[in-house]
Amino acid sequence: MKRLLTSLAVACVVFGAIASVASASHSNGQGPDKDFTYGTAKLLIDTPFGTFPSQQHINAESGPQGNTFTSGRFSTTIFAGPPVFPPGTTEFLEGDVLCLDANANDEVDRGVITNSSGPVPVTGLGVIGFHEDNGEPGHGDGNPPDQAAGFLTPPPGPNPGCPPGSPFFGQPVEQGNFIVHDGI
Repeated sequence: MKRLLTSLAVACVVFGAIASVASASHSNGQGPDKDFTYGTAKLLIDTPFGTFPSQQHINAESGPQGNTFTSGRFSTTIFAGPPVFPPGTTEFLEGDVLCLDANANDEVDRGVITNSSGPVPVTGLGVIGFHEDNGEPGHGDGNPPDQAAGFLTPPPGPNPGCPPGSPFFGQPVEQGNFIVHDGI
């Protein structure tokens, strides 16, 4: 019985070590050799019509060695209202991420809106998004909250590159988390 428990304990340690090496982390250089950004957060978003509450989601990654072969999706729900829109107005947009480039804990991505609903027709337009990962929220480590920003652009065309990502000034995340990984 003692041999069985010892074998089980060794197996747990080995599997735990394998899982921790294979998992993504907030630490650059550890983990996969590709850039990625994952996460969902609630934060304010600046628009041409004012600043409104929003919920943003991104799940995207580049191929190894840079922003080539990027795949992923994004979505944003904007909870608009007075003085420009009636109370309760919602703008929803989603689309494909076409390029993604991480540098340390900052990331810039470019995409195209493939579906939208709400008072402003934006399907077909481009977006540029910025995300800053400042670690796990709520750990009492004194880190500032993650930040994000997004901007509408003309349609991006085929194979767009990502613009320079830093410095940018985004809105602080009120709830949620973005994970940015620089595959170096």
